[in-house]
Amino acid sequence: MLYRKKFKRGDPVVFAKDKCSTCPGPRAHGVHPARRGEGYYYKVDKFWLAEQDESEGKVTLITRRGRQHVVEVRDPRLHHATLWQRLWFRHRFPRHDLLTSQRNSEQSVAM
Repeated sequence: MLYRKKFKRGDPVVFAKDKCSTCPGPRAHGVHPARRGEGYYYKVDKFWLAEQDESEGKVTLITRRGRQHVVEVRDPRLHHATLWQRLWFRHRFPRHDLLTSQRNSEQSVAM
């Protein structure tokens, strides 16, 4: 039986987003040069909240600015935030009231 990650509404998650540029920032990790040397490929940790666990093996994540991303649950770049990450990076996670305000706006649109 395969292990399936379970995400509940409001769970803090970390997603390692792939980036490419000529000058990686201070939060970049896994930096390696591009094939012809014009830039760099790297990953940046994004601290998001799980909003909704989809039935097709996908989860909807919400950013600090309210954007939504749908990601495969089995994506190796996605994991639950550890206790250390939740404490150390607590200012980078979205506020929980963003989830409730977004849910209220969705309900008012549906009416």
